[in-house]
Order: sequence, then C-alpha cells, then structure tokens
Amino acid sequence: MTFGCLSILCALTGAFETAPISLPSDSIPLSSSPTWHLPPDCAPLEVVWHTMDSMHHEGVGTLSCLYIGGSHVQSGWIGLGLRKRFEEAFPMSNQTRGWMLPYRMAQTDTPTHFRTESSGEWSGMRCVQSRYKGPFGSTGVRAHTEDIQATWQHVSLRSDSSLHASNTIDVWGQATGCIPHWLGSETLLHRDTLANGSGWRFLFDQEVDTVRFGIERFGKSTIAFDLFATVHVPTPRKKAQFTLYEWGNNGAKVSSAMRCERWETEWPALNLDLIFIGLGINDIHSAGKTWNEERFEVEYDAMVQRIQIAAPNATLILLSNTDSMRKGQSMAKQAQRMHAIQQQIAARHQCVTFDLGRAMGSPGCIEDWHQRGWAQPDRIHFTPRGYDALAEILFSSWIAAHKSWRTSHPVPSSHER
Repeated sequence: MTFGCLSILCALTGAFETAPISLPSDSIPLSSSPTWHLPPDCAPLEVVWHTMDSMHHEGVGTLSCLYIGGSHVQSGWIGLGLRKRFEEAFPMSNQTRGWMLPYRMAQTDTPTHFRTESSGEWSGMRCVQSRYKGPFGSTGVRAHTEDIQATWQHVSLRSDSSLHASNTIDVWGQATGCIPHWLGSETLLHRDTLANGSGWRFLFDQEVDTVRFGIERFGKSTIAFDLFATVHVPTPRKKAQFTLYEWGNNGAKVSSAMRCERWETEWPALNLDLIFIGLGINDIHSAGKTWNEERFEVEYDAMVQRIQIAAPNATLILLSNTDSMRKGQSMAKQAQRMHAIQQQIAARHQCVTFDLGRAMGSPGCIEDWHQRGWAQPDRIHFTPRGYDALAEILFSSWIAAHKSWRTSHPVPSSHER
C-alpha cells in the first residue's frame, strides 16, 4: 500500500478535503468531497499522531484502538485489513490480539481471523436480542453454561500467530460456584481476580497465542458461568505495540449497544487511544420511513458521553454509514441526515467525524460496488474484497491525515531528539 494515496488539507473550518484514494487497478472512482471534520481543539489527535511518529521513527510507543459496529465489524474482514496495513506501515511494531468474543457459543458468526472450539452445553445471549435482559458485559456477547464439563478454546488464524501472543490473559465474565481454569500446555504462574470485579487474570511463564479454558467447581454447589470475552493483555515491551479491539454485533443499533452494562468498568483497563464508532446503519434500515431523527440524536449523544466516561483519554471518530440500499431504494439521503447529526454531536463533545459513505464515492455508489463484486446482493453488506477496500479507505485516509499534520509538525532529526 502507499501512504501518499490521497491529499488532505486542513481548512479553517476543520474539514479535510480528500482526493480520490488510489486503490488497486479494479477500484472505482471515489469522492473528492470533504470527509474528515475535526474539533477546533485537535490536542487529542496530536497526542495520537506524536505516538505514531514515535512508533514509526523510533520503534517505541503504544496505540490501542477500538472499532464499534454491527455486522461490518463482526465479520472480521475490516479488522483484518486494518491489522495487515498497520503491520506494513509500522514494521517495527508488535501486535496484540486484543479480545476474542464467544460468538460461536452464543450461536452467531465468528469473525474470519480466529476459530473457536467448545465442548459441553452453552447458550448464548446478545445485546441485539431484545428478548434477553442480559447481562451483556461490555462486549454485547454472553455465553452461558451450567455444565462443569464445559470448555472453550480460541485459535488465532494467522501464518504467524505469535505476533499476537501474550503472557497475560484476562477472562471477562462472572461465576457462581465455580471459576475458570487453564487447560493449555503452558505453565500458569498466577490466577487472580481482577480488581474491578470483571473477571480473572492468568499469568504464564511464556507468551501464548492459543487459549483453552475449562470450569472448576467450588465444593458441590450448583454452578453458573457467563463469559463475555477472553482478552490478550498487551505485554510490556521495549518496541512499539498496536492493539485493535473489535466490538461487532450483527444488527447492532445504538440502543442495543447501550444495553452493555460494563463499559465504564472494563474499558478503562484497555487504555484506549482511538475509538471508531460505526453504528447507525441498522437504526436507519430497521426504521425505514419512520426513522426518528430526534430520538436518534438523543440516543447517539448519550452513547458518546458514556464512551467518553469509559475511555476519557481516547479520541472518538464518528463514522457515517456506508452507502446502501433498502428495498431497492438508495439510503444516501438518510445517511447524509444522520451524518449531519453526528457532526453536531461531535462539535458538542470534541469528537472527529469521518464520512465513510462519501469516501466510497458518490451517493448511490453501492450499486457500482455490487457490480464490481465488492458488495453483496442486498446492497448493505460487502464481500471480503469490499470490506478490504473499506479498510484501505479508512486506513489510507488516516495515514494521509497524519502526514498532512506532520508537514506542519516536522519530526526532529535524530540529533535533535
């Protein structure tokens, strides 16, 4: 990939103008309309960009990111594309797996980049399912068992999964009459209860990339165990480190995401720097002509405020909807109205907005993407190639914004540092 694939200028209005992104030869023309809008105070972004400079030039620093969305995120293809591009852009950095959610035990799709195996009886509940009351933790996915024989295993599907290994694994969940115990071959040094009460921490004598756990009973009591996430805790290193956490729930709306009870409890431990919020498309599609803009603004604003409390040092990037169709009709006008709401909220709470739909091309471009084999026949979801193109758009424009900022903040030479 190339860094100079789009030109971004920062106007006094805080809008970035983007030239068409140079995607591979099978690409389609993309929009040259403004896509980035920054708050007047860009201090949080400057912290992130200084970190990226340190990672690139000195091989030190940490960057922790969270991507929140619906099926676009749960599929895993965008996250896979972002990780791949980050490795190429910052070859001196190490990557931590982030978390692995119990999608399979919750009877839903598992992302493409890891495999889950389990035994015993499990049932699943997700925040998008209104018939369940929760709890849903901070991830929106809950796997429940009352079977003492139950086990679970997550395997990273990478040619070199050791790049995502860690010697510390957190299990986010809750239990009655039992506790998770380690079944892997690596030597367990310690198992402790997390101070915030969100689960347990396992420390090993070496880094692990495949995790396998079972259930250990206390006495003869009846057991109940809820699993929300298995988290690879970043291992302190002298080299640069990048972590991407993916919060993806098929069909997620703003209201369903807000059903997660543990954002404020669990997310502070992630030390998040950037949070991409890609919610809204299901709100519009499920409501159709009855979409209530005022209610959406209230719900979205409340969500942003909750996330800022849970991750006070993170910069929030509010993503517009991807271009889409509903029952053969373009949803571009609704997406534009939603993005205008996002910009108002961003101005109130010092967030960044990125018009991902406009970056894809002109309104209605989803039809072009479908003809290219990048979008599914429903004109809402994408093929793996299409999701990779979205990752390219997002990452390349972010890198270009960083480069544009760097021109006015030159990195000092080695003897000046």
